Amino acid sequence: MRPLQIRLEPIGLEGQQWQKQIVDVSLISNDRMINHQGDVLISSSGVAHTIEFEFKTSALRPTEIDISVLFSSNAFVRLFINDELIKTFEFPASQEPKQLVQHITENVTKWTEPSETSRLRLIISYYGQQATTTIFLGSGQAELGPEVSQKWIWSYAFQSLLFFALTWSCIVGFAIMILAHIQPLGDTFRFYAVLIAVLTWLAGVIGLPDIAKIPLRPILRRLYGKTRSSPASSSLLSRNRRVALLFSLFLSIVLVSSGVGVVIYCLTIHHYYSSLIHRALEESNQDARYAEICQALSLLPWRKEAQILFEKDAYGLRDLEDMRKFRKYIKKFATQQDVKQSIIRAPDADHLPLCLTKSKSTTFLSDPVVWYASIIIEGEDFEETSLMNEALSILTSRNDPLAQIQLANMKLDLLLVGTHPNFSEIDKAANELRERLEQNYTARGKHVYQAACDILAGYYLSICDRDAAAKWYGEELSARMHQSTDTGEPLWLRPPDKLMLFYMFALHWNMKGVGVSRANCLLEPRSCNPELTEDESCYFKAIFEEKLWVPN
Repeated sequence: MRPLQIRLEPIGLEGQQWQKQIVDVSLISNDRMINHQGDVLISSSGVAHTIEFEFKTSALRPTEIDISVLFSSNAFVRLFINDELIKTFEFPASQEPKQLVQHITENVTKWTEPSETSRLRLIISYYGQQATTTIFLGSGQAELGPEVSQKWIWSYAFQSLLFFALTWSCIVGFAIMILAHIQPLGDTFRFYAVLIAVLTWLAGVIGLPDIAKIPLRPILRRLYGKTRSSPASSSLLSRNRRVALLFSLFLSIVLVSSGVGVVIYCLTIHHYYSSLIHRALEESNQDARYAEICQALSLLPWRKEAQILFEKDAYGLRDLEDMRKFRKYIKKFATQQDVKQSIIRAPDADHLPLCLTKSKSTTFLSDPVVWYASIIIEGEDFEETSLMNEALSILTSRNDPLAQIQLANMKLDLLLVGTHPNFSEIDKAANELRERLEQNYTARGKHVYQAACDILAGYYLSICDRDAAAKWYGEELSARMHQSTDTGEPLWLRPPDKLMLFYMFALHWNMKGVGVSRANCLLEPRSCNPELTEDESCYFKAIFEEKLWVPN
């Protein structure tokens, strides 16, 4: 690459010390005879003079200065960069008629690295004599102008590029991770904050004016200057300070990048999930809405929003007198393989994906396997069992309390509706379910707990233990009331249509349908069709009205 040639511009030329003139002279510079016609600065006669120049440099190239001067007497020159003495020079007087041009040249990389803009100052004295100094400004012969030369050296440029790339990357990485942990402002804020942080970083790197006002670049330049190695030092670390820093930055960026990658991935997933939910809320086309809900469920099965939207749509199709549309919709969902596989493969609560583990509250998290198993069984009539069996097989992979309650609940339900009941197995399944409910009383705010209470109460009615049935129906009502008043959970009561207790209450509201007929049969066996025998009869209506209907 071609060297960068930067003109040195004199500053602070006040008073009578320096005067700009145009000259036409013959000179010897670098053993060559040249004729110079152009601008020069000529000092007034004196025992000492001072002049300052200002210039900008790139951190990717080493820096050398070259100032062409003539002295009317032997001169002693001190060179300062940013008020630090760099070097002293001694020059002989330039003799007439062929005047010899003196060159003040020096590699000043060490002193210009810490800042983009530097100041160069020359203090010239003449050993007590009165003399003048002429500085060529370069408007004539370009080679005589005071200039900064920056040559491209690959080894130097590589270190510089590596330092700034790694440092900027670490800064933006830490910024992203800090922004990602600002929980109260939500995922949307964090997503756009991270995006702005990345764009700001890019703008700062390429030096856009407004972004460049943020003083990160000068700070990094100063830091870069302080990392310059000291070859003369006895310490190995000092001799290789920059190499050691680059290695440390490399290790840091490896660690930071892993965290940043996770943050960006998680925020992207959250943002995409949120956009699917918002589109589903606004979508009027039922098929498109269903597709977006399924896509959201596949993306983050543990989140409740897509579950709630699905249930809302499903409930809109529920007609107690004709459940065919509702069950068709549920069966369609049960055969949605992408959703099914995502839910089956969803980890348990102790191994949530990283995009969910940082949530301070589990309010909007729900085990998708338990939810899915409780949903698909609603696609069957009372006599069907294929989806029930599928739900049972899915739940066997879960060991958490809710899943085990749901599993025990379904096993008992399946045994109760069987055409050839095995009473010992039914009793065993009922005892298992009762123990799980008693051991996990804190789960009473969940629909799974309420549905299990309903099934267990139905079992006790089947063996005509009316007091036990009333007890567990009462637990079911208490659990529902608890869920509606518990401030730790949102008011999200699952539709009660799968609960037999609901249909018992619905008798007083003159509802119709299969569920109401079955509830009436349990309350008054004489209303069953065909009517139950005396051995099968267990009149529950009086106890229901006394312990459940009147108090509630």
